[in-house]
Amino acid sequence: MTDTKKHTVLVVEDEMATALAMGSALEQEGYEVLRAADGEEGLRVALEKHPEVLLVDLKLPKMSGMDMIHALREDAWGKTARVVILTNVSDMGSLQAAMMNDTFYYLIKSDSSVADVIRAVATQLAPSA
Repeated sequence: MTDTKKHTVLVVEDEMATALAMGSALEQEGYEVLRAADGEEGLRVALEKHPEVLLVDLKLPKMSGMDMIHALREDAWGKTARVVILTNVSDMGSLQAAMMNDTFYYLIKSDSSVADVIRAVATQLAPSA
């Protein structure tokens, strides 16, 4: 019997068009997609549902993506949650803050295709060597 469980990805994005595009593309690849439109909702959904990967924008209402990741890392489960940042924020300070939070994928929206995002999610799910 094969394992047919879908991997779950939480998309935390306030731009509806981007959220729908990313969510649809991930669903077409076979992922179960959860969505949140702000940092507070993203944190709540992440801590309740424990998705396997979080795709997070940094510029979010109510709580920034970076603040959400900081709060996530304070939770026992959240310490090891896999995060991909997809944002238009490309300053060095944001990149350094992401690296300090064990975020290994930091994609700039304008420089990244949907295929790049799917590849980053798949890489986060790949078993460690």
